[in-house]
Amino acid sequence: MNALSRRNDDDRTASHPRDERYFTLDNHWYFTTREGLVMGPFDSRAQAVGEAANYIRFTQAATARVLDLVRRDKVTIPIEPITESW
Repeated sequence: MNALSRRNDDDRTASHPRDERYFTLDNHWYFTTREGLVMGPFDSRAQAVGEAANYIRFTQAATARVLDLVRRDKVTIPIEPITESW
């Protein structure tokens, strides 16, 4: 079985980007991955969509070992919580 087999609930006819994958924060665009990563910042939604497509191509070509390294629960970079100062 391919390491990136489709999930049962994936729309096999979809040719458009999943809108819920993209969001803005402080005038920059980001996208989320199935692995739980947030990728960005990008200057425009179009750039984020293009980079998401690149990421998907990367994951389709990657070995299972490489994919295991990019899973969020394997990431060892400390991420500071965002704090609002009013």
